[in-house]
Amino acid sequence: MKCKCGHCEQDTAGQLMLWRTKDGKDVFTGIVMRNDGKHTIWTHLNQPNFYKLVDAENIDGNARLITPPDFMREMQQYDH
Repeated sequence: MKCKCGHCEQDTAGQLMLWRTKDGKDVFTGIVMRNDGKHTIWTHLNQPNFYKLVDAENIDGNARLITPPDFMREMQQYDH
């Protein structure tokens, strides 16, 4: 299922997988958004928490919480 922005896809666990265009192709960024109840800067901004997966092939695997500046740095590698 796609979200409102059209760049996210929800998996069966309810987390949103963030997709972007890179070199003209849609690719999974390895970033997932989760409503996991943890209070962070993201939830303060009324957003789900953003996590970078350790292994982008393992959607349910280990992930680290990223900050808004980390997120912006990650997005720099994708087409604008």
